[in-house]
Amino acid sequence: MMAKKNKGFTLTEIIITVFIIGLLASFGLPGYAKAIQKSQERDIVTQLRAIHAANEVYRASANEYLQDGGSALNLAAINSNLNINIVPNGVTYTYSSTGISAYQAQAAWDGLTLRVTEAVLDNSNPCCVGGACLISIGSC
Repeated sequence: MMAKKNKGFTLTEIIITVFIIGLLASFGLPGYAKAIQKSQERDIVTQLRAIHAANEVYRASANEYLQDGGSALNLAAINSNLNINIVPNGVTYTYSSTGISAYQAQAAWDGLTLRVTEAVLDNSNPCCVGGACLISIGSC
């Protein structure tokens, strides 16, 4: 009579396989987390650009940037007033204005804060003449 062969994996084969999978995961997960973070950062920059572009359209029709009425606007108010549709996706967006020709849109996510600021330049603008840039008061 022939001996019956058991089919299956030995404990050593299973341990080696689990070790290899763990080793591969330890190299892959940090790269994956970094890719997710970079993707979120790119998305935030894109959304802030959309807010800026929509505010420029708003300014073209109203002759002023969107006003906040004295308190910062949240994303729902930004979307409604600028006629855009930004999805928060875990990001906190705020908008504040300082007069008809200046505003700041801000996005905060996981310790990262990005801002888009539009403001009128004052008299302390850099003045570049002959290869040297200086801070000037008045005109160059």
